[in-house]
Amino acid sequence: MLRNPATKPLTSMPGHSRLFRRGATYYFRMGVPQEFRFALGKTEIIKSLRTTDFSEAKRLVVLESAHADELLANERRKLKRVSIPPQKLGKLSEAEMHRLVFEWFIGEERQSLEWWEKTGQFQDQSTLDDVLDTLAIDETAINGGSHQYEVDDGRFALDSFLAEKSLECPKDSPEYKKLLHVFRMGRLETLTRLRNKIERKPFEAREPLFRDVFAHTPISANIPPSITLGELLDRHQKLIKETLSETTFTTYQTPARVIREILGENTPLKTITRADMERLTETIKAVPRNARQRYPNLSVKEAIAAATKRGDMQRLAPKSLENYFVNITAVFNFAVEEKFISESPANYRSFRESHRTKDTTRKELFSSNELTAIFSAPLYTGCLNDKTGFAKPGPDIIRRGRFWVPLIALFQGTRLNEACQLYTEDVRERDGIPYFSIREDLDADEKTEKRLKNSASVRDVPIHPMLLQMGFLTFVADRRSDSAARRLFHELPIGKTGRYSNPFSKWFSGFLIRAIGYKPKATFHSFRHHFRTALRLERVGDENVEALGGWSGDEKQQRKYGAAPSLRLLLADLEKVQFPDLDLSHLFER
Repeated sequence: MLRNPATKPLTSMPGHSRLFRRGATYYFRMGVPQEFRFALGKTEIIKSLRTTDFSEAKRLVVLESAHADELLANERRKLKRVSIPPQKLGKLSEAEMHRLVFEWFIGEERQSLEWWEKTGQFQDQSTLDDVLDTLAIDETAINGGSHQYEVDDGRFALDSFLAEKSLECPKDSPEYKKLLHVFRMGRLETLTRLRNKIERKPFEAREPLFRDVFAHTPISANIPPSITLGELLDRHQKLIKETLSETTFTTYQTPARVIREILGENTPLKTITRADMERLTETIKAVPRNARQRYPNLSVKEAIAAATKRGDMQRLAPKSLENYFVNITAVFNFAVEEKFISESPANYRSFRESHRTKDTTRKELFSSNELTAIFSAPLYTGCLNDKTGFAKPGPDIIRRGRFWVPLIALFQGTRLNEACQLYTEDVRERDGIPYFSIREDLDADEKTEKRLKNSASVRDVPIHPMLLQMGFLTFVADRRSDSAARRLFHELPIGKTGRYSNPFSKWFSGFLIRAIGYKPKATFHSFRHHFRTALRLERVGDENVEALGGWSGDEKQQRKYGAAPSLRLLLADLEKVQFPDLDLSHLFER
């Protein structure tokens, strides 16, 4: 006859808050904090120490306490991770409800079977008696038959399962109450089956609902019901907004908008086919360049129609097209990771190759003549002003943003927005070396509007000697005297996207045509490629290249090297960045 140890009280041991005794045997007992009960599926952790010796029990309870504390610490770390908004369960049919509980039950059965086959059947009878005691305690708690233990009516198993599947079901809803009932039945069934195994009894289902459900029973239905494409995009947008940079978040917004419009926000995710992705591909290739600016207030399809009617043949640049497809692939890979779908509809060869250009690694550089023409333009030899008169010869070399930013990009390798958004406080000195502090915040964590591409972009880099020869520090000192404007290039406007690079880039494109006489293949970003090429030709090590330019390196390599290189070492390599065919002596400070 099954013993019922739940009727025998646990007696606490003075001076040991987690050590208890039932009869002659000592137990470990600890309450589970409220916030972890859903995840662990219990309100208490009770475990036999399998000893009647008090000294041995004191030693063992310390080990069990450490194990339990680590378990809670693990759950605490999980709670700190990004939370994805749960999918709300609507009205469920009885069949859908049963399939949900079957999915949970099968998981429980697999764990039980694995324990029995690998461990349980090889244990001595004393250990198995302890397991039977625990099962009896659990059954008593489920049935609510003892004042010693909090009633476990199945809600912890249900809430834990819903949280794991990122499902939400209001506790006052009829669906929750029905699910709770079948989960309670499932808990009792799992306990009975394990007890029967230990006692070597033949299988007999306690609850008819689970008569034909076992560890290896396949689930043929789609569980949970397929989320919509719009819900997937919302979840993905929330994830990248909370974990990645604002710039990265922005790059996902336009592809997400196109996906919503072309495939339909309410389309069930699991119904999206390869044909849908091919239709999406053809539409994206027809999207006009800068559609949001050039065709405002129009949908994607309307913008394509308007461009076709106007005879506008400007379409997305190859690099933009590539970014679209990379981001779309990432969205559907996220759906696979979250187990919303088993396979990505974007995972087929023609889709992967539809955006690839013939050569995505080759970077256009300015020729020596083009570089000379740029820095011999009126802006650098004397112009009327640096606004509308930058291309007209005049008496003054006006050293402000339009003058300095291209030079900083060429000799420092900075990204355009990094240079445009500098504050006077970002020009600093340490150990006698002037340097740029490329960062988003200022001292004392003062927040600014500055934005960086990623965490690798944060860096301290020495100022190139060529810039010092041109009087850059004199310019900085003059700017610091203007307490009303802390930005180094305060006259440069910020774009609608919150980045200074957009207006500057548009101006620079026009500047190039006036300076060179034609539109070159290279762009402002080519200065950064010139910088990296110069470092490569001087055989500067990857670690210092990445530290100077803010490139993301291999994580293993970063762990190998440890701390960032010193300013003095970086300066030694930075001085190697030279352009022998480019004479800039006319810009030196006199």
